[in-house]
Amino acid sequence: MLEYHNIASEGDNIAQIIVGQNESLESALKRFKKKIENEGITKEFKDRQYFVKPSQIRHEHDRSIQHRQKRKRLLSQRKGLHKGKKRDRREKREKRETAQERLSLEAR
Repeated sequence: MLEYHNIASEGDNIAQIIVGQNESLESALKRFKKKIENEGITKEFKDRQYFVKPSQIRHEHDRSIQHRQKRKRLLSQRKGLHKGKKRDRREKREKRETAQERLSLEAR
C-alpha cells in the first residue's frame, strides 16, 4: 500500500484518496479527478486565476437573472400562458383604432 503525507494544516481541506494494493494507477487517478471535480476545486482554481471586480460579478449576476427571466417569459409565451409585449401593444392599438372608427361613424 502506498503511503501519503498530509501537508495541509488543520483548516485546509485537501482532496485525498488511498490507493489500494491491487488498484491500477489509472483508476486511482480517475477517482482523484472525480473527487476534485465534485469538491469544486477545479472550478475555484479557474475562478481565482485572475481578479474579477465585485461590480463585474454583480453585473454578470444581474445579466444571468435577466436572461433566466426572458427565457421563462418566452417559454410561457410558447405555451400560450403569456401574450407577449408586442401582442399586447397590437391589441391595444387595434382597440384604440376601432374606438376611433366608431366615434367617427357616430359623428357622421
